[in-house]
Amino acid sequence: MLCPHCNQDIPLNQQYCLICGKKVEVGLEDIESSVAADVADRRLHLIERILINVVGALVVIWVGLYLWNDFYKPEKFPGDRSGSFSFSAPPPDVKDESRLEPSLSAPVVPVPEIPRLEPRGMSWRRDPFRERLRETSAGAELGRDAANGVAAGLKFLAGRQDKDGGWVVSGSESGSPNNDWGRCGVTALACLAFLGDGHAWGADDKDPYANVVRKGIDFLVANQDESGRFGPKALPGGVIPHYMYNQGMATAAMAEAYAMTGDPRLRVAAQKGVNYILTAQQRSGGWDYYELPASRSDTSVTVWQVMALYSARQAGLNVPAAAFEKSLGFVDSMTDAETFRVGYDKLWTSSERGVGNGSTAIALMLQLYLGRSQSSVAVRRQSRLLLVENLPEYDQKWSPEQKEQKVDYYTTYHAALAFHRLGGKDWETWNKAMVKALRAAQESNGSWGMDKWYKQGGRIYSTALATMSLEVYYRYQ
Repeated sequence: MLCPHCNQDIPLNQQYCLICGKKVEVGLEDIESSVAADVADRRLHLIERILINVVGALVVIWVGLYLWNDFYKPEKFPGDRSGSFSFSAPPPDVKDESRLEPSLSAPVVPVPEIPRLEPRGMSWRRDPFRERLRETSAGAELGRDAANGVAAGLKFLAGRQDKDGGWVVSGSESGSPNNDWGRCGVTALACLAFLGDGHAWGADDKDPYANVVRKGIDFLVANQDESGRFGPKALPGGVIPHYMYNQGMATAAMAEAYAMTGDPRLRVAAQKGVNYILTAQQRSGGWDYYELPASRSDTSVTVWQVMALYSARQAGLNVPAAAFEKSLGFVDSMTDAETFRVGYDKLWTSSERGVGNGSTAIALMLQLYLGRSQSSVAVRRQSRLLLVENLPEYDQKWSPEQKEQKVDYYTTYHAALAFHRLGGKDWETWNKAMVKALRAAQESNGSWGMDKWYKQGGRIYSTALATMSLEVYYRYQ
């Protein structure tokens, strides 16, 4: 009850107030009134607690529904033919990396340490590891089909090698003569196809393609100048080619050949190639066609430089982690925060819709190789977009024009690397479609022909990329 003098709460039947010390003289009516007031006050507090708990529960339910809707609601991209695809990535880990922040100049996750190899490494590319990895990743039937495709593709490439050890772009290979400056590039792609299947000299004296790879690598060494650049910097008439494509592809081949053979002369050539790439990295974090400071960078040139640095770091060469961090920041700067589509040399906009998703496949692959979480929004949205719009397919009845429009070995290769790293049901869906489409498109001589870029790169380019796509199970550790 309340003291009539100081109005403080005191026990019932208390003769003197514990607060003011005065004698308490109250009647029965006063006691009943005080008890009633106390009951009302307690009821009010109880109601307040109930309301607080209800509001808290509603907030928790709202947040849960919001996150569920944000991460898992079915969405249809333009061209969706099958509804939705299930995500196989682990449940989202709500961190900074769960939201793409294109305005950042650096990635929001640290680049993981890339495992270093001893000379004559990359043993997983050779049997028995190669066969086990292929069967584990693809299954017995698809694995055999992929292995047969690789064997036929390599046989074709070996038969088209020139006497000087290189491969060509134009001429009988149907590429554009305007791109003959890229001979180091297509030679490097052919070498990467052989190296990717475990073929090199030194480790196995009975390897049927050891001499083919050695001649190809020797060609690249002979076409590297003192600055570390592979291929010509200028053509007759003062034309400047897009020579950083040569640089990235050739440096990757040189680094992998060194990792697999331990040949010390290749270490020197590979490190020179790496140094040239590092010097050519633009302020944006990406790379341009040339090494001089430029106002542009693009994802296509950039991916070959980054993966060359990746292979070089695996081979134990000197590659600073900052180069990878800057490149991941460049990828973010090319990505639209609403659609998560990636632009070629600028932030993606709807005006680029007809260009295709090659840059998006590249960005997805780079993010997964450079440490971004599989549960991040960018990774899951881009993987779903590629499954909906770029799942490989091929029909023998397609006209050359249809093949040029619908087939893209460049996108297929980078997406294959991305989905293999992603794993789960998404990888199974991609791999099943990819093996079926590539084998259907492979010609009787083992080569691959017409696709979106065939007229520019030629048959060596197409065959090397398709072959490397079928080696994805053991391409990288």
